[in-house]
Amino acid sequence: MKRLKFSEFLTHLNTTESFIQFTMEKEKEGCLPCLDLLIKRSPSGHLLLAVYRKPTHSDRYLNPRSEHPIQHKQSVVNTLLERAKKLSSTTQGLNSELKYVKRTLLFNGYPKWMIEDKKKKQYNRPEFRSKVVLPYSADLGETLKSILERHRIRTIFKPVIKLSTILALGKDAVPANKRRDVVYEIPCGNCEHMYIGETKRSLSTRLKEHHRDTFPRNILENPEKTALTKPAAQSGHAFNWDYAHVLHHVNSYHKRIVLESLYINLKTNTVTVNDKSANFPAIYYNVLKHERSLSVTGLP
Repeated sequence: MKRLKFSEFLTHLNTTESFIQFTMEKEKEGCLPCLDLLIKRSPSGHLLLAVYRKPTHSDRYLNPRSEHPIQHKQSVVNTLLERAKKLSSTTQGLNSELKYVKRTLLFNGYPKWMIEDKKKKQYNRPEFRSKVVLPYSADLGETLKSILERHRIRTIFKPVIKLSTILALGKDAVPANKRRDVVYEIPCGNCEHMYIGETKRSLSTRLKEHHRDTFPRNILENPEKTALTKPAAQSGHAFNWDYAHVLHHVNSYHKRIVLESLYINLKTNTVTVNDKSANFPAIYYNVLKHERSLSVTGLP
């Protein structure tokens, strides 16, 4: 396609669908960026490749003194070094990029031993039997990892605080009673007892069902229809639907039933039927017995 036709073609594309608008970046001084790749046209007509950084690039990377596993910090170094090798098509360009990367990492506080471009040692990794995901702690994380690896258990660390928990979401938050996959609590209007349950549907939908099931006529017809109608029929609890609230939100069904059982075991004044509390592993009952004051707000 001739250069003079590019603008006409772009105009044609943008008139096809109004909600999809394309842009065009033209070659400048023989260079054309594409993501983090810079394509250069040499005087002989050959295409040369190099690493590209936007003018707004700050050269700031993960702080090596931050509360992150050492693997995450080493990955920053390895990624920058590997990118230099893969995107540089000339020896001169590669050496220049490597010097730039090492100088930038030193400026960010990375130690020299971590930046040195060593050949990766070949060693046999243990064949792990299972894996465990743990929140990272600088004091215990590496020690636990070493112990678990001796038992052929792979350790995967996750950050305690994510960026998404700090920054505001770009869309309106879903009201609590409209959220799905929740563990919830319904207090009794006559006493200090409460009902705890879980549902995959929204809380508002589940409350409507509970409310309908506790009508006197429905209780007489089927007093054991649900885990809530049974205590309502036997003890005459009048549940306060307006004060029902979400205790926890989790997508996994198995995690929901364990959390539901945990809340039931932590609270001594629930009217939930006993068989639902059995979903919590019995091995932890002694812990709960002595730690009734345990807060479950931060559970995953």
